[in-house]
Amino acid sequence: MHFLPVFIQLLAFLLATNAYVIPVRRIKTSHRQHQQVPGNSIKKEFVKDILTKSTRSRIPTPMFSRQDANPTPKYVVAHHMVGNTFPYTQQDWADDIALAHASGIDGFALNMGIDEWQPDRVSDAYEAALQSELDFKLFISLDMSSFPGATPDDAQVLRNIILNFTSHPNQLQINSQAFVSTFAGESSTFGQPSVPEGWNNEFVGHPDLQGKIHFNPSFFIDPTTFGDFRDVMDGDFNWNSGWPIDLTTEFVRNLLSSSSTNGNPLASLLPGLTQITSNDVSNIDLSSDIVNDALTQVIGSIQPDETHLQSLDLLSDNITARSVTDDIKPTYMAAVSPCFFTHYGADSYNKNFAYLYDHHLYIKRWESLITTRDQIDIVQILTWNDYGESHYIGPIKGAQPNSEAWVDGMNHTGE
Repeated sequence: MHFLPVFIQLLAFLLATNAYVIPVRRIKTSHRQHQQVPGNSIKKEFVKDILTKSTRSRIPTPMFSRQDANPTPKYVVAHHMVGNTFPYTQQDWADDIALAHASGIDGFALNMGIDEWQPDRVSDAYEAALQSELDFKLFISLDMSSFPGATPDDAQVLRNIILNFTSHPNQLQINSQAFVSTFAGESSTFGQPSVPEGWNNEFVGHPDLQGKIHFNPSFFIDPTTFGDFRDVMDGDFNWNSGWPIDLTTEFVRNLLSSSSTNGNPLASLLPGLTQITSNDVSNIDLSSDIVNDALTQVIGSIQPDETHLQSLDLLSDNITARSVTDDIKPTYMAAVSPCFFTHYGADSYNKNFAYLYDHHLYIKRWESLITTRDQIDIVQILTWNDYGESHYIGPIKGAQPNSEAWVDGMNHTGE
C-alpha cells in the first residue's frame, strides 16, 4: 500500500520540529500496517556497499571536501534500545548479533538508560559478541534523556559504565580509543559552570577517561556552536539527519508561494511550480503530481548533513591534540531511518506525531549517503528495536513499553 497521498493530506498534523530541539524519547509507537521495512531481508551486499560503491542519485554532491589524513574504516551500525530488553538472555543478544551480522550490519549502538537492570543486559551483549567470534562491534550510547547530568556524582556513574568496556575485544575503537556516543546531553553540566566544562572536566577530560575514549555525542545544538565543545567532542552524531523533520504543510506551502522567486531551487527543478501564484497556494492539492515531484527532490537529501560536516572543522585542532595518533579528523556519524511515527496520548507519554517517510525515504536516504560516502565515517540505522517510534528493523522481541496495540503483528523484517 502506498501512503504518499495520505501523508501529503496529513502534513498539517506533522510536528514542525526545529532541527536543534531534542526529540522526546523513551516512548514507543508503530507505523502503518502494510508498510514493510527491511530488517534481516537487507542484502548483505547492499548494506556493505552503502559506503563503498556508487549508485545513481539525483542528490548533488556537497560543495566541500573532508580530506582523510589517516582514513579509517567505514561502519554501518544499528541503534539498539537496551531499555526494551528487560527479559533478554545472553542467547537473545547472540541471536540479534548473528542476524545483524548476517545482514551486513557491523555493530550495535547500545542505547543505555538509568534502569538498574540495564548494566547487566549491556554486559550480556558484550559477552554474546565475544562468544560469537564475529567481527561485530559494540559501543555505549548514553541516553541523557534518562540519565541525570546535574552533579559530579552523575558523571561518575557514566564514567564507570564506560570504563567497564573500554578494552573489551568487541568495543568499537576509533583511533585506538573506545568510541562513545550519546542521545542528547546538551543540558548536562555535572555541577560545572557550563555544559562544555561539565563534559570536559567530569567526563572526557576527567583522569578516569582522559585519552581513553573517542567521544561522538548527539548534542541537539546549532552545529555552528561546535567550537564551544572543542575540548569535548571528537565528532558528531547527527540524529535528526534520518528524517525530513522540517517537511511540514507550512514548509510546502511556503515553497509553493515563493517558487517564482529567484534562488528557489524548486523553481529550476520543477518549472511547473512557477505557474502557481501566492493567491491560489491555499487551494493547491498537496497530493498533486507537481507537489509529489517536489517532495521527491527533498526527501533523503544531504542538506541536514552539510552544516554539520562543515562545522566539524571547528573541532579539528583540539582533536589532534587529544588523540594518540597524529592528524586525526573529526568523526561524522549520519543517521538513516525507515520512518518515524508515534502516537501516545496525554494520559501517558503525550507524544503524538510523525515525520514524512513516504516517497521511499529509507532508500533515498541510503542513496544520499552513498553519494557522500567520502564524507561519512559511520552510518547509524535508527533503529533496531525502538517499537514505539516505529522505526525498528529487527524482529519484535523483548519488552515493549505499552506499544503492543500498534506493534504486534506489524513485522518490519520483510518476512
